[in-house]
Amino acid sequence: MQSLHTWRRCDALRYTLVPISAVFAARTDVYLAGLTSYRDPEPYTDEWVIGFAQAAEQAAQTGVRLARDAAALGDQLLQRLVEHRRRRGTSPALARRDAVVMKILADLSTHPVLTTESAATRYGVSAVAAHRALTELADAGILGRSKKHKGKIVCCKADAHLGLTALAERANRVGVGDTDRR
Repeated sequence: MQSLHTWRRCDALRYTLVPISAVFAARTDVYLAGLTSYRDPEPYTDEWVIGFAQAAEQAAQTGVRLARDAAALGDQLLQRLVEHRRRRGTSPALARRDAVVMKILADLSTHPVLTTESAATRYGVSAVAAHRALTELADAGILGRSKKHKGKIVCCKADAHLGLTALAERANRVGVGDTDRR
């Protein structure tokens, strides 16, 4: 079974870095005090550099944790897709690596919201092939569907991946050890 480690080598998880600005946004008083102090005739640069380094470390820890969690989630979702295909009698249960459904699954951490049109364009396939892949992922419980008020599907979204991102943002606001990723 193809793992997320392969996808990581293919650069699918490249954008799991969490910006340091998210840490500073949670500590605006410290951030602004550091900037203000820097402009003083005798700035407290040591404290500012230490605070900046601590914020960078927190953002890096969150990024590492996010990448690890995204890889584990990807492995779980791949297994869910295989199980779904087995239940439906789809052969092979593990789709080819170059199948549209596998490409979409591999990219969910960097592209968690898709439309049929955006998937068709991104993967160079017909709208029918893109729709079929998105429908299979939705039927497997991997993607959720967002609808307009009249019931027409607007987009498909990877709620689990979006949830990981929200947890990472929260971790930067309140501290890495203060979020539970279960």
